[in-house]
Amino acid sequence: VVAGAARGLGDSGEWAARPHLEALLADADAELAEVAAHALGRLGDPRASDALAAAGDGDASRIAAATVDALAMLPDAAEVGVALCDVAIRASDPRLAARATREARRRDAECPERPLLAKLGRPGAAAALAALGELGLKGPAAQAAADRIAPLVARAPDPAVRAEAARALGLLGGATAATAVRDRLGAILARIAERRARNVKAPPAPGAPPPSVDPVGDEEAAEAGAVLAAAGALLAGPIEATLVTVVRDDPRPELRAGAAEGLGHAPTPAAAAALSAALADPSLRVRIAAAAALGRAGIRGAAPLVEAARAADPGTPEWRVALARALGDTGAADAVPALAMLLDGPSAPAAAVALARIGAPTAAAPLVAYLGRPGAPARADAIDALAQLAARDAGEAIAALLTDDRPEVRAAAARALGKLHHEEAAGRLEALRSDYYGRVRRAAVDALARLPSGAPRAHR
Repeated sequence: VVAGAARGLGDSGEWAARPHLEALLADADAELAEVAAHALGRLGDPRASDALAAAGDGDASRIAAATVDALAMLPDAAEVGVALCDVAIRASDPRLAARATREARRRDAECPERPLLAKLGRPGAAAALAALGELGLKGPAAQAAADRIAPLVARAPDPAVRAEAARALGLLGGATAATAVRDRLGAILARIAERRARNVKAPPAPGAPPPSVDPVGDEEAAEAGAVLAAAGALLAGPIEATLVTVVRDDPRPELRAGAAEGLGHAPTPAAAAALSAALADPSLRVRIAAAAALGRAGIRGAAPLVEAARAADPGTPEWRVALARALGDTGAADAVPALAMLLDGPSAPAAAVALARIGAPTAAAPLVAYLGRPGAPARADAIDALAQLAARDAGEAIAALLTDDRPEVRAAAARALGKLHHEEAAGRLEALRSDYYGRVRRAAVDALARLPSGAPRAHR
């Protein structure tokens, strides 16, 4: 009952509820605390930033992840960016630290690197390295950070820290980073080759398969994959042949995925061919890495991604989502028909976002058609995409959804109609000013202010 009340308060838009929801963040019941965090995010009051940052302090629990989700939902206020930086500095989970840093940068918040550098060599070093890589440091600041991180690539006792150090150096760049990653790559590949050679104690009998047990442990494979990815970013041409060989032949998916990620920085026919072949790899992890790399290649990577999208099994949602994101990254108008196919099932939100990113005039038609599907789950995403495309012809189709059962759809429709200056919907927008959900009311008021008249007119 308390959780239901918290959700209701979050949707109500009444900022007076904020202190009561903040009090729930400290509840011993983790589910209640998680619900309270999400409710504060939906409430939309930036003054909740400090309480959310404090609740997200420390470990990688579900509460910490929920607080980052909530902070990401809050408006672009200065205190929200500061809170996200605070979470990134204190987090112990690398994925959480990296995400908080990315969200902070998206809001133009400048997270300080010194507290993160101070954590190197101490508990939480892996998370600090993940955050450092996402800070976007340039020039002398990037060089100073790379100088501090480079020794950890080979000397840190924890393989997870060594892997995060390699990833950070791949993002920071510079001569120091390239030298450290090159040396570590040579050492780790030589050690893996030696272990595999020792594992084959005698030649197999004629026609017998080779030994099936790989002697490389999971942590070592994960580290090698991170080093391969960083080497591709830092060394490009000199390392390309090695990356192609690994992505094609290595038995460990961690190494193949890392090599595929690294090949995304090598704009050559050989790299493109290896990545295209990797789209059929038996490991989902490798396929996703190859798709992302081809997406970064721009228009040159579109053709193999389109073919993969056409062949993608509807029962593989994670793969279809990865393909949609990669197709959006290419920016290729030729990807629109493939993305229209991906406007089905769990990949629909990612496909809608990708169509908006491509920005082609032909992207609007499949999105409008999607809006008309009964119970389409990603209507809000499709509406946002149409607004981003400035698809004025979609105004009436969007206005019809101002009475949708789902508040997120009504809010998205109101926002879009304001951006499209669709004044014919003024009367219906005026009615939404008394909607139960706070975010719908706010969206309607903002949309009305954007109309050419600046005031509602009678509905026609």
